[in-house]
Amino acid sequence: MATKMFLFPMIGHTNRVNALESANTFIYSSANDCTVRQWDTQNGTCVNIFKFSDPISVCKVKAEDNFLFTASWDKMIRVVCLEKRIVLKAFIASKETIKEMCFSNEMLIVAGCDPLIRGYHLETGAVKLFHGHKGWIYCLMIYNGYLYSGGDDNVVRIWDCNTGSQVEQLIGHRNGVT
Repeated sequence: MATKMFLFPMIGHTNRVNALESANTFIYSSANDCTVRQWDTQNGTCVNIFKFSDPISVCKVKAEDNFLFTASWDKMIRVVCLEKRIVLKAFIASKETIKEMCFSNEMLIVAGCDPLIRGYHLETGAVKLFHGHKGWIYCLMIYNGYLYSGGDDNVVRIWDCNTGSQVEQLIGHRNGVT
């Protein structure tokens, strides 16, 4: 039986890592030390450190635009140009801490400690609201044009991304859906 070993450790964060994201040949790690680190997967080196003033709960990369999106405890989304290593845009995206993000076409969808999911059109800034959860939202996923969400209310909800309307709910979990 063959076993694989890690060829190199990725050491650098000074506090808990909250999320990982992969894009191209990089892994991005967001952490409570208020940083996002960009790691080269070929050799394990940290090639960039993006420092912020609040812990970063999640980050996502939009590779085709070469943008890094970060969400932090201060309820802000920051859009970082990876080439220039500068914040291009920052805006308050929620009433509470953001815990999860995903992309659907030209929309950035955010959720977290607020029972409301918000979708922001990346070009126009128009906001689409997804109402239905009764507590924190822990996970988001896009599949076949539908948004799936799970949270404290023990329900997986399925949404039409175009209209923002809930099309189904999957009931049966005894605890929150993460």
